[in-house]
Amino acid sequence: MDGDAKDRFPRHLLNEPGATRLKYFRELKVKHPLLSSAYNELWSAVRDSNPGSIIFLLGPPGAGKSTLLEKTRARLTEAMLEELRVNMERLPVVMVQLNSPTHGSFDWIEYFKELLAEMEEPLIDYKEDIEALQDIRQRSHTRFQSNMRLLNSERPGVRALRLASFQTLKHRKPLAVLLDDAQHLGIVSSGRKLSDQLNAIKTQASKSLVTHVLCGTYELAPLRNLNGQLSRRSFDIHFKRYHANDVAQRDEFINVLYTFQQHIPLPKTSDLISRWDYFYERSIGCIGVLKDWLTRALSLAIGDNSETLSMEYIERRALSVTQCTNMLRETLVGEKEFEESEESRSFLRQNLKLPTMPIVLTEQDPQASIKPMINSKPRRKGRVGKRNPKRDKIGVGAA
Repeated sequence: MDGDAKDRFPRHLLNEPGATRLKYFRELKVKHPLLSSAYNELWSAVRDSNPGSIIFLLGPPGAGKSTLLEKTRARLTEAMLEELRVNMERLPVVMVQLNSPTHGSFDWIEYFKELLAEMEEPLIDYKEDIEALQDIRQRSHTRFQSNMRLLNSERPGVRALRLASFQTLKHRKPLAVLLDDAQHLGIVSSGRKLSDQLNAIKTQASKSLVTHVLCGTYELAPLRNLNGQLSRRSFDIHFKRYHANDVAQRDEFINVLYTFQQHIPLPKTSDLISRWDYFYERSIGCIGVLKDWLTRALSLAIGDNSETLSMEYIERRALSVTQCTNMLRETLVGEKEFEESEESRSFLRQNLKLPTMPIVLTEQDPQASIKPMINSKPRRKGRVGKRNPKRDKIGVGAA
């Protein structure tokens, strides 16, 4: 349930086992402004993007990016329910969580196998005509068998897997492919280029005509603008954390903390709001970090049969100052990637041979022809019949 649906948790939970109460809080989803903003922006980007586009969704660890992808997948599925009943071969969305390689660079074979596995099974729950489903499988028997052989093979070829992935994406026609933890694409062995990694995704998106969403931490940021072609085809969404120096954002963070406080399934309500700055300090303003922290502390309290979530349990499960400092340092570097300074804009305009200050047409003459030049000087006009001054040739051979 969403945190804004009710003021308190269902009271009958107090009679349930500790595991049930912990599960309730772990699965609690709280809507908050930054999540809603990023969610609406991602939905619009997927809906309005050209086929084969690439969308980058970046944010600090623990901001709630995975939750955002889950909500987006649910909405895409809901939006296509009628289409799925008519065209049972389609999929609304494909979501894959990328794994960090155990050694070397990103494992493309593992990625293509997981992508194929996600696409092989139609959404049975939404496709009620079993006879039609069987007919689909009969007609597509050769392709299904080929893909299954690849998936079951111990050493499948990466080219064969990639081709099978392209063909299956074109056949299933999902609205989007959502790739979680996409920062792992940037893990390459020596001698390989980062551009090769993104070019592989770009090729997959363009050939299949399916929009790809790359969701990850700020480690993904260097891959966004590796070349002009990728920049032209991509779109950035920044999933921000809350900043305490902004009064409105600080109040929003406190409201989220209050919602968590009201939904802790223990007999006595904890007073978390009075220590909001401590919770902000050890979560660096990331709601996902805060939620995981409270869940760990609640597990301790339930294990001790405590009637309330005291600060003792909270402090025992808080991230250390060193951990928070490292997270903040990486986050500050990543946030700078999205800052556009006047110096960078001035550099862009100068290299485009534009004035450093934008020109605004007046209402009286909106169609005026404006020809500004940087550091240009007006040319002086001489009298008619009078030649411009110049040095005459002298000596032998001078005419």
